[in-house]
Amino acid sequence: MSIAKADPKKRSVLNMIWTALFTLMYPFILLFSLACIGVIHLFSLLSRLISMLPIWGKAEEDTKESSGSNWSPFANIGSLTLESRFEDEIMFGPAYYKLKANKAIKDLSEHYFGSFQFTCHDGILLQKWNTLAPKQLPDFDLVFLNAKTGTLHHLKTIKSFSWKVEQEADKIILWFDEKKEEGKLIIQAADLQFKAAL
Repeated sequence: MSIAKADPKKRSVLNMIWTALFTLMYPFILLFSLACIGVIHLFSLLSRLISMLPIWGKAEEDTKESSGSNWSPFANIGSLTLESRFEDEIMFGPAYYKLKANKAIKDLSEHYFGSFQFTCHDGILLQKWNTLAPKQLPDFDLVFLNAKTGTLHHLKTIKSFSWKVEQEADKIILWFDEKKEEGKLIIQAADLQFKAAL
């Protein structure tokens, strides 16, 4: 029983018809492809132009601000209210924050602070970070924020992560571990009134 083979003449005729049809249709296929690419580029250009409009730029800024404005209450000293916003933390170390007040305090917004706080004598003791580089830490300043004048006063640079504080009648004792030796700083109430501003 023999299998019928396609006639080579029929094959060549079909190939010629297919080639002729493809040749005739090629310009239409090319035009359709170019039209699709043109429509995609047009929509891309329109979306770019719309995103450049001031309305959309402002909306993006507002959403960034609202998502990044996780301010939490930090401290209240009389009429002065402080809020903190978590910024980041040192790996295996403490976190640092941005602080803001309900009064304009320029020095406050320019620095990072630790979570340490101690309210005393019409103000608050804070831990101001001098660097964010882990290799250079610990490097902090003990500062006093005077709630009446709204100024920061430098008290001492402390090279320690561990701070403990006690208050007695007219003085504050700050214990810290500096270079593996027990450190102690006594701050008199008078010292917090006349320090020069940072």
